[in-house]
Order: sequence, then C-alpha cells, then structure tokens
Amino acid sequence: MTKTRLSLLYNPLGGSSREDEMHEFEHRLAERYETQLLAIEEGSDPALLARRAIAEGAEVVVAAGGDGTVSAVASALLGSKAALGIVPRGTANSLAAYFGIDADIDAACATLLAGHRHAIDLARFDERTMLLMASAGVHARAVTQANPRIKSWLGPLAYVLKGMEVFFSQDPFTLRIDYDGNELSCCANALTVSNAAPPTSLLAQGTPRNIADDGKLDVTLVSAERFSEALVTAYQLWRGVQEERHVDDPHVLSFRCRRMKVSVEPQQAWMIDGEEAGVRGEVTIECLPRALRLLVPAEGSLGAQP
Repeated sequence: MTKTRLSLLYNPLGGSSREDEMHEFEHRLAERYETQLLAIEEGSDPALLARRAIAEGAEVVVAAGGDGTVSAVASALLGSKAALGIVPRGTANSLAAYFGIDADIDAACATLLAGHRHAIDLARFDERTMLLMASAGVHARAVTQANPRIKSWLGPLAYVLKGMEVFFSQDPFTLRIDYDGNELSCCANALTVSNAAPPTSLLAQGTPRNIADDGKLDVTLVSAERFSEALVTAYQLWRGVQEERHVDDPHVLSFRCRRMKVSVEPQQAWMIDGEEAGVRGEVTIECLPRALRLLVPAEGSLGAQP
C-alpha cells in the first residue's frame, strides 16, 4: 500500500521541539506516512519550507510550534490540496486549543494517524493570510509585547498580565467600519477580528462562540476607559464564553460579517496571529470559507452552527 507523504516542520532550537522528539514522531507515524523532517533554522521562513514540501509531493504538512509557525505554514497551504497537522509547542497554541489537539506526543500522534480532515475558514488581511485573529489596541499590544521569559513561565497568563499593564497606556481610537453593506462609527481601545479564537482569548469573545467554519469573521470592540470598567467587561466576556451567548455589556460591541474595511485614527499597530503586522490606518479583512483542511481529533471536529 502506498503511504501518504507527510512533512513535519519543527524548530530545532525550541525547547520542546527537540531533535530526538521529532524522530520519535517520525518512527510512530511510519505505519501510515512516508515522513520527512524539515528543520526551521533561525531566520528561515516556515511558509517557504511548507511550499517546498508541497512542491515535492507532501499531502500533509505538520507544524510543530506555536501560533506563529502554525499560521505561516497554513498560509502556504492555501490553494493546495495538502492538509495541515499540528503538534502544539508554543505559548498559547490557539488553534490547537480550539480543536482539542493535545500537546502530548501520544495524543498528537493519534490525531495525525487517525487522519480526520476538517475544512475550516482562513481570512485575508490586506496582503496577508490570517488563520486565527487580527487585533489593534490592548489585545495586540499584550500579545506582541509580552516578555518571552514570562511567557515561558506563565504561558497564556503572561498575555493577561501584559494586557492589564498596557490598558493604562492605551488611548482610545476612532473607527469607521464598512461591513457587508453596513456602516459603523465608534471609539474603542481594543478591536479583535477573529476566525478561530479559543475561550482564553477574552477580547475576541463578544459573539456567542467563535465558529471556525461558518464563513464569517467574529468582530469584538471593547471601549472600557477605566480599570473598574475593564474588570467588569472582562468578567462579562468570560461569562459569555461559559454561556455561549452575545455579551450584554455597554462597553462591548460585537457582530459577524464576511468582509470588512476598517479605518482607524490615529493609526494603530496591528497584530496578526501573534505576530506584529505594522502600523496601519486602513485595512481590509475578508473571510475565505473552508479554505484549509485541518487534521483534528474526531471529537474536536466542530461543525458550523446556524
């Protein structure tokens, strides 16, 4: 029987993506896959490695890393027939958390060997591909400015602590949003546009559960000005996650759309999938419905809801 060709991309300098661990994956996957290991050397682009793997016949490309690595590999798969696999090895592991893909080597191998493919949305942020979310304001600064050493100690909690710190220095900005034939003008100090965000990304939770395959973007605007307001709003966002409902809070505005054009004043620093995306005053974000095939645990295959 001909085996499926799989390329596993990993960072040899990463503490949990050790060479010996990757060879263990190679050994365990041998029953189903013809496996190729590709090291992401310092300064190299995971997307270029992924495109090379596809050109050489890979039908599954596995990203062993964090959100940045997974997002880069996913962008290379757009327009191809190859499926994305994930071995979570980062701080937040947002997409893996969303679909219940475990970091444990036994569970990760079981997911890859089972081969359950689930089509999910991607998005286009101007010229870039977006897998998880884009943001401006508090959320963007918390993710991109978090201290690497604190992230290694505290994991996702490091983003929460950094968010509390930057809240006091984040001035509100004005927005004009044109979306699906509608117009909206408002002020906010945090804007998050998500495709697939786990419950831990509170500032992306204004809508009742992010749905990764519904062909829509989830937009959450937060306009809390005082710390007491921010605490109450954070609690309401958390409750919204628990109860899977729209957040009822005067400082939160949320909606879903397929395409949006955003103008911000003054210009803001943007974050896409955990990486800095530069300072911009105007961006266009569009959903690309079911553009990516992802290997997921059977129980993690989340279907779109009406």
